[in-house]
Amino acid sequence: MKVLILTDSLGLPRNSNGEFVKYEETYPYLLKKEFADKLELIHVGIGGATIEDIRKQISYYTVLDPDLTFIQCGIVDCAPRAFRKFESKVIKKLKFDVFFKPLVRFLRIYRKHTYTSQRMFKNTIQRIKKDPNMAKNLHFIGILPAHDDYEKIMPGIKSQIEIYNSILAKEKNFIDNSDFPFSGILKDYHHLNKEGNQLIYSKLSDVIKRNII
Repeated sequence: MKVLILTDSLGLPRNSNGEFVKYEETYPYLLKKEFADKLELIHVGIGGATIEDIRKQISYYTVLDPDLTFIQCGIVDCAPRAFRKFESKVIKKLKFDVFFKPLVRFLRIYRKHTYTSQRMFKNTIQRIKKDPNMAKNLHFIGILPAHDDYEKIMPGIKSQIEIYNSILAKEKNFIDNSDFPFSGILKDYHHLNKEGNQLIYSKLSDVIKRNII
């Protein structure tokens, strides 16, 4: 049995402001360790990936004909942004970051940009499902809920997460994280700590056990 896990940075090790998540503490590693003698597990993690970035990787891995696929992404897609991607690149290239930094919070509220619109998010999910190797046993992992402190520094993030999760929840095999404890999230408010990795590992482990051939 082959299991494919496609993630943004949430499936990767982490070194963030003095908080560490070792590779051996990540949920893909824990799954590999548990099912080492029962299945082949392939994990592809891309830091900062949108759902479109994940979709572009699928053609490289569908040839493996996975029996079970998990996709975890969405926070990068839905987060309120002050600037579009190309605007951010220009600002960084011209080293204007320092001038715009005081305005970022206001611009997030006023402009309400996202890297992926709701429509594009829905369409990309459907494009992924059209691949016959993806559609047969595809699971989407829900976006983690936002802490009140996250809302303070990124106004609108709570409602955005709820909206994009509602899109994911329409899929047959949706892994709900709406009750995910904040104790499982790093102080950056959206990455998994050791406890959080354990929780996701447990949820995916249960799914795998139900599907082992």
